[in-house]
Amino acid sequence: MTSRPHKIAPPAAGLLPPPRQHTRRWTKTVNDSGRAYLTPAIAKGQWMTRISIGGEYSSLVHVKELWDIMRDAASVSDATGKNCS
Repeated sequence: MTSRPHKIAPPAAGLLPPPRQHTRRWTKTVNDSGRAYLTPAIAKGQWMTRISIGGEYSSLVHVKELWDIMRDAASVSDATGKNCS
């Protein structure tokens, strides 16, 4: 069976879905804290936050700590009542 390469084109300006403000807000909060760096991204047309865990010295402790940081930032964003769109 022969496979054909997939054609992937970058999205044209103005064709991306509007950012989900709640996700963008808590992602920015985490990034601004300097404790971790997260990347807002789009997957299958939905906004999400990307993380990368794979450094040589990363451990389960680091993953749990990042989860706590993300959860706290998201709940503070929720409490503001500004999690629109």
